[in-house]
Amino acid sequence: MSEAKPTVILCVDDDPKALIARRLVLSSAGYDVLTAFSGEDALRVLHRRRVDLVVADAFLPRFTGAQITNAIKSHNPQIRVVLLTAAPELPAGLKADLVLIKGRAPAAFLAEIAAVMERPAEEFHRDNQT
Repeated sequence: MSEAKPTVILCVDDDPKALIARRLVLSSAGYDVLTAFSGEDALRVLHRRRVDLVVADAFLPRFTGAQITNAIKSHNPQIRVVLLTAAPELPAGLKADLVLIKGRAPAAFLAEIAAVMERPAEEFHRDNQT
């Protein structure tokens, strides 16, 4: 029997402390975690590695949440995208699969990530056709 590959998550944030904390939480839950400090770095990683989910700060330097999401979905529409923000509102029409407010407890964050990964990719595509 073949062993299932672990889910690969790419975390993108220009704040090193936030990136380290997210990496620790996700890797402790069994995810294979990659990191990038910018949108440009994230896109380079996507071209070199298989990634199942991207967890990105919604306000990266030189990349808005919409721009990073569109770039990721253009590369591979099957990659799930979760944007993290401290802002209560983001622009309408984002194609992210989930938007979370920063500062969630680790258990709540992990539950949201697991729910995103369990939902079929086709549902995201259908839901985002508004």
